[in-house]
Amino acid sequence: FRSQTGLSIDEMQRWSAVAEQVGLSGDVVSSSIMGIQNALAQLRIGNGAALLPFGRLGISNITPDRDPFDILKEIGEKSKGRNRADVLLNMGSLGIRPEMMRIFDTGARFDQMANNLPRMSQSDSNAMQQLQVELARFNITVAKSFVPALAQITPYMADLTAAFTAFMFQ
Repeated sequence: FRSQTGLSIDEMQRWSAVAEQVGLSGDVVSSSIMGIQNALAQLRIGNGAALLPFGRLGISNITPDRDPFDILKEIGEKSKGRNRADVLLNMGSLGIRPEMMRIFDTGARFDQMANNLPRMSQSDSNAMQQLQVELARFNITVAKSFVPALAQITPYMADLTAAFTAFMFQ
């Protein structure tokens, strides 16, 4: 996610955790964030029309470098009490998926739901890093040991396949 958006994976995890708790996938959140980023990119190149849906949603302090997660949170807060059809229309104009309303409807419970993420302890994190090192060593060992052996039997594979095929279709 960070490589595609440049945004915090932690914040994406928080939003995805809430999404899953209301029956959605994290893809709903990530595609909505990408939609906001596209709208912000339009602002960067001078397309002032990109501001209109934000304004219609009650968001007035939009700058091209504003964090899309902050914008998404504010849209959720400002959507309360507004005409739902209008909110959905303007969210759609920004590339925000309509399913996000289910997350917005969590309201004040959002932070509580988002904080239910399991956190990895430092010792678990260290163990995970050690496991990655061991896995890398194992992959090197496999490559050194089995790749030469596979190269030796490859010439015989065509004959083996032909013999097997002949046997099966006699």
